[in-house]
Amino acid sequence: MARSSANRPVVRGFTLLELMLVLVILGVLATVAAVAVTGQADNARRNATEASMRTIETALKSYYLQRGAYPTTQEGLGVLVPTFLEKPPLDGWKRPFAYFHPGQGTREYEIISVGKDGEYGTEDDIRSWEIQ
Repeated sequence: MARSSANRPVVRGFTLLELMLVLVILGVLATVAAVAVTGQADNARRNATEASMRTIETALKSYYLQRGAYPTTQEGLGVLVPTFLEKPPLDGWKRPFAYFHPGQGTREYEIISVGKDGEYGTEDDIRSWEIQ
């Protein structure tokens, strides 16, 4: 028995235009989410670097109390391991800190991270005397 087109059930679906619109919206949302996550990762690395600097400063003060002087630039932060630090300190980007004793001006010492770009002397450098 043949069915006429009048008796055929109506099947609703999405048009190609509707599917493309949904894909574009999902793409925009994914891009926004990726940018937001990337920015948070950089903030987390900066916060970790600042926390490491505070830990290093505490270790340097303990070293000073025990030895009567800060480590020299040539000795570096490595002399703090294992007595004052468990392992050599790294910044949030897994790079070693720069350490100078004496520091410039009236600073006893300076601890510097080269930051995200990995280059010394740029805007993203993190300096121990500038953190709260």
